Amino acid sequence: MNDILTYTITINVTGGPVSNLSITDILPAPLDFVGFGASGGAVTYIWNPPTRTLSWNFVVLGLGSTTLTYQAQVTGAAATGSVITNQAQLTYSGLASAKSGTANVTVAQTSPLIYPNPVRDDSPAELQIPLNQPQDYLTVKVFTTAFRKVYEDMVKTLPSGVFTYGLDTTRFDGGAAANGLYYVVITTPSNRWTSKLLILK
Repeated sequence: MNDILTYTITINVTGGPVSNLSITDILPAPLDFVGFGASGGAVTYIWNPPTRTLSWNFVVLGLGSTTLTYQAQVTGAAATGSVITNQAQLTYSGLASAKSGTANVTVAQTSPLIYPNPVRDDSPAELQIPLNQPQDYLTVKVFTTAFRKVYEDMVKTLPSGVFTYGLDTTRFDGGAAANGLYYVVITTPSNRWTSKLLILK
């Protein structure tokens, strides 16, 4: 999530130039428009926020290949594993019905999630950790902002997929975790992540 996607639309004109060519693309809800990329040919492009519609318009487009690009960012509203379907439509003078092209993107979890965050009182936290391949081990360490380690655990032999780990904040050194900010360091043979955890009491 929060990744920036680059969409590319390629138009191939054969047989002869076309006139009044227009492409429209209604941006799916889980995406935020970032900006247009470089475009070939004499084109007018427009982003309409109220309708979430991108459009490119050519008065005349000659023979050959023309490429259009734009970027959009995946928002937090996109659930892990969901598919974002984006469809563009093309029309021009003399075309009986609009042509369309579709691109599908599956939302992947690329870094661990901590929920809830902040943690209130002595409630547990849940770590959701994406593993793109089986791992021999996974370690979870928690440090204070002064880099004092207050928690460490290891889990062995994990399959690929999203691994859920329950972090018991009452098991920190000295008993229940104190109020404040902590760093959670997750390590596997192939990855290392650091996330912030806030505990409020």
